[in-house]
Amino acid sequence: MRIELIDGSFADVWISISGKYSFHWDRLEIDGTIYRFDNAPHKVWADVATFPHHFHNKNEKTVIESDMPSKPDMQMKHFMNFIRKKILQQLN
Repeated sequence: MRIELIDGSFADVWISISGKYSFHWDRLEIDGTIYRFDNAPHKVWADVATFPHHFHNKNEKTVIESDMPSKPDMQMKHFMNFIRKKILQQLN
């Protein structure tokens, strides 16, 4: 699913029935950043405490622990709240 946001950015959401997910917010055209919660088990991120769950913070290579809820019904709410907070911070 692609969501076009009020600031001109977009969010892509991918959730599989097997439990894999990617919540990606693309701001490359605005300020060169991306934010992504996902659980792809890339070995390069194996040292992240929440592996395979991780968070790409502003770019592909800056990866930190993820605070994404484990319950799928809460994930979309968490993601959209993250985006809302960031957009509001930029407006202030």
